[in-house]
Amino acid sequence: MLRHEQALRLTCKYQLAYGERVVDVFKALADPTRRTILDELTARNGQTLFEICGRLTTKHGLGSSRQAISQHLDVLETAGLVETRR
Repeated sequence: MLRHEQALRLTCKYQLAYGERVVDVFKALADPTRRTILDELTARNGQTLFEICGRLTTKHGLGSSRQAISQHLDVLETAGLVETRR
C-alpha cells in the first residue's frame, strides 16, 4: 500500500477514535506560522492583530499580511487554542 493511502486510512481511524476537536488541534499545530503566533501570544498575551503582525515581522522575519495572520488566528480559534476579542 502506498504511504499516502496509509496516511489516509490512519487519519480516518484517528478521527473516529478522537473526534473532530483533536483533529482541529493537530491541523492548527501543523503549520509553523501558527506555532510562532502561539509562541508570541504565550510571551505576551492580549496583543492586537497589528501588534502580532509587527512582532512576526521584526522578531521572526515573517512578512505575512494581516489577512493571512487573521486566517491563521481563525484556525487557532476553531481549535480552541486562542480566544479573540473584537
